[in-house]
This record gives sequence, structure tokens and C-alpha cells, in this order.
Amino acid sequence: MQFTERRREIYNHAYGKGADLRYRARENVRRHANDAAPAQKRPKWSFRPPAPGSQRQSVTGAASGLLTVMGGMAEFERKLVRARCEEGIRRALARGTVFGRKSVLDAGERRRIAERYAAGETMAVAREYKVGEATVWRALRAG
Repeated sequence: MQFTERRREIYNHAYGKGADLRYRARENVRRHANDAAPAQKRPKWSFRPPAPGSQRQSVTGAASGLLTVMGGMAEFERKLVRARCEEGIRRALARGTVFGRKSVLDAGERRRIAERYAAGETMAVAREYKVGEATVWRALRAG
């Protein structure tokens, strides 16, 4: 009995004054449902969170301010990380590092493809070098 009373108090606190009447009505329905269908498993009783827009707010003003400050610090940290990455990329480019995937065709193959295309050959060149047409077009654009 003590557990039931405590549950009723918690329910009143969570859902406002007069909620114990709704609680009793739910308990009566549950009891009668169990009597009518004893073979069914009794459903677990649980609290529902307060409805949106109700008097109870899940985030207080102080918590909202703290989240704002933490969000600002995370944004600042992200900018620092990005600045360090950009600096590293600039240094690597200055050293002569080439980024990206290696080309399937070397410079000589690209030159020969351009010569054959200029002579009037079509995309049969792509099959001969075992590359796609897009690769041939990129080689032609690169010169």
C-alpha cells in the first residue's frame, strides 16, 4: 500500500493537482482489465513526460545559458582545428606534395592520346588504353 501511495504522490507532482483522480481511474481500468483477461500479461505502469508547452520546462534558464556557452566553445575549437589543418595543407603544398589519386595515364600516354585524337581517331583510344571515356576527356583537357 505504501508503494501505491508514493506512486500517487509522484504522479500528482508530475502532472499537477487533481492528477490522483486520473491515477485512480487508470488503476481501476487496469484492475478490471486484469480480471477480464487473466491470461494476458499485465502491462508495465510508467510515467509519461509532461506535454510540450506545459508548465514544467525540461531546460531551465541556467541550463540553456550553459548549453549556449558550451556550443560557442565547441565552435571556437572547431575553428582552431580547421586553421591547423589549413596551415598543414599550405606547408605540404610548399614542400611539393601532390594531393589526390594518382593518374592512370602517365604524361607520355596523355600526349599520345591527344595526338591520335587530333589525327581523327575516336574513343577507340579509350578501349586500347583500358580506361573510360571520361579519363580520355580529362587527358585531352589537360593538354
